[in-house]
Amino acid sequence: MIERYLELHKDRQNTYSVYSSALKHFFNKINKTPEEFVELCKNDLEKGETIVQEYIDSLVNKEGKAIKSTRNIHYYAIRGFLKFYHVELIRQIKVRGESQNKYSNQKIPTQEELDLMFSATRDETESALLSIVAYTGLRPGIVTGLV
Repeated sequence: MIERYLELHKDRQNTYSVYSSALKHFFNKINKTPEEFVELCKNDLEKGETIVQEYIDSLVNKEGKAIKSTRNIHYYAIRGFLKFYHVELIRQIKVRGESQNKYSNQKIPTQEELDLMFSATRDETESALLSIVAYTGLRPGIVTGLV
């Protein structure tokens, strides 16, 4: 069943492999075959939606997955799979985490802290990268991707 659905994405290799992995993970976690889950949803959509919501919540809150990637990968893969087999989710499945903003507990460094960080850089490249993070607001993960 999964392979039939994934045929829609065969020309987009990345989507194909990511959705394949996400769907296999989902069915493994809920302990149901794709056929069993589709049948369950057709007979009791509310129960199926609850299973999807609980799975999405567990990805974010127990496995530490990012909210945005959980929605863009896992939720959309499951929703698309169900839609392919004529099951339309009615309830809005929300991707919610313990903290909607994972940066809310971070603080802006003081000028003294920045000076200390700059004094610890080993070369001009590190200093330049630190300047970009400190004065543009880009997150460190974005800046390291530039290098």
